[in-house]
Amino acid sequence: MCVQDLGRLRLSLQQMSEAKQAIVIAVYDLDETGDSGAAHAQTLGCSRSRVSRIHRGALDELRHAMNAEVAHG
Repeated sequence: MCVQDLGRLRLSLQQMSEAKQAIVIAVYDLDETGDSGAAHAQTLGCSRSRVSRIHRGALDELRHAMNAEVAHG
């Protein structure tokens, strides 16, 4: 991934809801805590399957934002 792509990814992530941001960060351990999606589900008080659905939605949103940025950029 190039620096420009990383910048677009960060910007797109910042534009998401806090819940989606938190799940993406937890699933990919971007904060390097070692916590899993399951641990995050417990913190949020929801099921792992709910985390999975939010994660899929977040990835779709990121993909759309990144593609829109490339098309307009």
